Amino acid sequence: MGKVLIIKSNKEGFERYIFEKMSSGEVTVIADEILNSPYDRIRKRIHILKNIAKIGKGYFKQFDTIIVFDEFRFLLPLFLLKRHETKLILWLWNTASQLNQLKLVSFFSQVWTFDFDDARKHHFLLNTQFYFLPEYNNDENDEIVYFRGLDKGRYKAVSYIVENLKRLGYSYNIKIKRDISSPVDDIFDLLTDETISYESMIADIRKSKAILDINKPGQTGFTLRIMEALYYDKKIITNNRALATASFYDKRMIFIIGKDDITKLGAFLSGENDPYPSECKEYYSFRSWLDRFTSKAGVQ
Repeated sequence: MGKVLIIKSNKEGFERYIFEKMSSGEVTVIADEILNSPYDRIRKRIHILKNIAKIGKGYFKQFDTIIVFDEFRFLLPLFLLKRHETKLILWLWNTASQLNQLKLVSFFSQVWTFDFDDARKHHFLLNTQFYFLPEYNNDENDEIVYFRGLDKGRYKAVSYIVENLKRLGYSYNIKIKRDISSPVDDIFDLLTDETISYESMIADIRKSKAILDINKPGQTGFTLRIMEALYYDKKIITNNRALATASFYDKRMIFIIGKDDITKLGAFLSGENDPYPSECKEYYSFRSWLDRFTSKAGVQ
């Protein structure tokens, strides 16, 4: 790929964690906040130009490939300032339905996504999500099911699993960040307005036996929660049926809601946590993710 620049968010939480992990490798990573602007159209252009001037107008010309995470707002300056032969890649690690300016994808040399259905529907190239090997992995695997995330209409699906965990007498650490989709009636006391750090979430994941993963309707790509479960060797309870075709699928470690018998959830959770194959973790590593951009076909 030659010299690579990655532009992504460096905000709090998992965004910063991923940013810092990528920055420790052999690629250059800069925060999209440098190129973004909170201002209206005219002041926004001035603000972006000032930031680019600070970086240096020739800065982007040194790169053979520029990978942009989920962002269109600074497309024009990038398009004008890069070398003509530089490959400008848009990486969508959210579903296409969450993007407001999908018509602008034609300005990119390539558009890649993690979601199987989006790749098929929009003729995007397909890559995987990625993660980083933990520095250590001697977790306790306490009898706890873990979930923490924005509601995004998932309350009903999450509460269904909570109801079954209560029936089993199984412990859980499940909190849903309240948003506009959240119900007024929180019968299971799952909703919260509290925000915790990603480091705290990882600490909670390490102590848990299983991670609950609830995809939004229409999403088939593997979420960051799946990567966390894979790399920390946690059982997965998910509504994503595409997991049944994953290279690391093991019915002892992955329970698919709507496919597997819910009355067998207790037996599933009582089983031991077996480590996922090391070659699967290597396949979903940052290095492997990066290398796949050199493949014209992507993931098959």
